[in-house]
Amino acid sequence: MRSYTFTVFTPTYNRAHLLTEVFESLKAQTFTDFEWVVVDDGSTDDTRARVMEWQASAGFPIVYVHQENRGKHVAINRGLSLASGEFFLIHDSDDLLLPHTLKRFHEIWTDIPLAERNSLGGVMGLCAYRDGSIVPQRFPRDAMDMSHREYWFEMNMRGDKCYFVVTDLLRRYPFPEIPGEKFMAEAIVFNQIGEKFRCVNEVMRIVRYLPDGLTAKGRAIRYRNPRGARLYYGEAVRLPTGIKPKLKNMANFIRYSVHAGESLYASLAEVGLPLLFGISLPIGLGLAWIDRLRYADSR
Repeated sequence: MRSYTFTVFTPTYNRAHLLTEVFESLKAQTFTDFEWVVVDDGSTDDTRARVMEWQASAGFPIVYVHQENRGKHVAINRGLSLASGEFFLIHDSDDLLLPHTLKRFHEIWTDIPLAERNSLGGVMGLCAYRDGSIVPQRFPRDAMDMSHREYWFEMNMRGDKCYFVVTDLLRRYPFPEIPGEKFMAEAIVFNQIGEKFRCVNEVMRIVRYLPDGLTAKGRAIRYRNPRGARLYYGEAVRLPTGIKPKLKNMANFIRYSVHAGESLYASLAEVGLPLLFGISLPIGLGLAWIDRLRYADSR
């Protein structure tokens, strides 16, 4: 049974100073049938105290849980287990929803004929910086339907978008949880979802990329979590894509196999595609060597 239309989900780690703006942006929503689920991924600041204070005055339900620091992907799994919304919207602690975001998402969804809705995974809109510039580009057409794989590998689009997913659909694809690692690319799940999203050229979120965020430190984070990166690229190389992304994904699979201490022979047997593996091998080894020079002190 669903209690709300939307679950707005925020994973957070020592971001109490930013959560106030997130809370205010939710209070400003003109569509109010939502809950806010906050999974605190091991914060040591005053996140708990602030959220508990807001629970008493918000005017909308707030679910808060604290867990050991295990990474955003584990927090998402936890958030999905707590969600009571029909739709699940992942909203990071350094971003802001516009006052009309949930209202417009709901309007767009309900305007889609039921027969079409049943084959869609959700709705995807645009992100913008605070100065209004789009991150990083609009969709080729408004109100087009496109899967995550098509977005990345066929349309060759890049950058963040603001989207919601049918909660029960996303629950079918939990994030792998690797002991000792705290990062897993969100695309490892979204690449598996074959359903298309209705894509609209409307700004739904304001983003901020902070120096301590996942976006800014992506390569160093993957270096410290090589088994998760290896798993992602090993699955991505098997996707039905063109040769250029296949080469890139195979080189990165080799790169993180080296960092994970996996045998190259075993890695070849695991992923197959021996010709592609052989072509990508020197590139992957070179990238691994550069990583060790650049990030050796970051583990």
